[in-house]
Amino acid sequence: MSKKVAIVVGSQDSGKSTTINIHLKPKLGIKEKAYNFWKKQGYIMSQSIEESGIDLEKLLSKCLNRKFVVLASRPEDEKKTKLNETTKILENNGFNVKHFYVYKSKRTNSYQILEADNIITYFQQ
Repeated sequence: MSKKVAIVVGSQDSGKSTTINIHLKPKLGIKEKAYNFWKKQGYIMSQSIEESGIDLEKLLSKCLNRKFVVLASRPEDEKKTKLNETTKILENNGFNVKHFYVYKSKRTNSYQILEADNIITYFQQ
């Protein structure tokens, strides 16, 4: 099984954290503040890479030995995004990376639940 990363992508206030904390984490069997899931095979960070200010090498060190990773990022058309750089670093280190987009205009519970389900399906493939 290959290592997989799901990056929840959206602009500020699009529902990235809500999708991860309120909808995805319970489906993974963890609490809102948890970072590890599926017997520590997975790592999850709901704050966007840009907001957290985390160094990408430090982030990589947290993810490197995991089979499943969930991150959040701003979209590639925003000025200070690190989406493309993060994707490239993860791919260069053996991860399959897939982006899951959330939009302010579609910010509803049903849409966010669907995206959380899509992430789980991606991990189980």
